[in-house]
Amino acid sequence: MVTVAFVLYFLALSILEVISALKSLLISIIHEKWLLGIPEGGSLINAFVLATIAATYLKGILVKRESYPMVASLIAVAFSVLMFLAYLASGSFSFAIFGIVAFPYLRKLKKVKG
Repeated sequence: MVTVAFVLYFLALSILEVISALKSLLISIIHEKWLLGIPEGGSLINAFVLATIAATYLKGILVKRESYPMVASLIAVAFSVLMFLAYLASGSFSFAIFGIVAFPYLRKLKKVKG
C-alpha cells in the first residue's frame, strides 16, 4: 500500500517538474514568476529521474519483490540530497528535493531485510 502511494507521489512530482521546466516558455506570455504556485526553473532531466523512481516502485508492485522499492527509495533519497545541495549552491529549485520523504521507508525496508 505504501508503495502505491510512492508511485503516485513521484509521478506527481515528475509532472510538477515538467510544468516547472516548461514554465520558462510561458513566462514570455504570462509575466508572472509563480504560475499556479509552481516555481520556474525545473529540469526535464529531473522529471525523467523522478518518473524513473516511480517506475521502479511500480515494477516492485508488479513483480512483488522488496528489492525494487528499496532501490527506488535509495535513488530517491540520494537524488533528493543532491538536488538540495544544488539548490544551496545555485538557488535553482527542483521538486526532487521532496524525495526525502522516502528516507523513513528506506530505513524500514533495511530493518526488515537486515
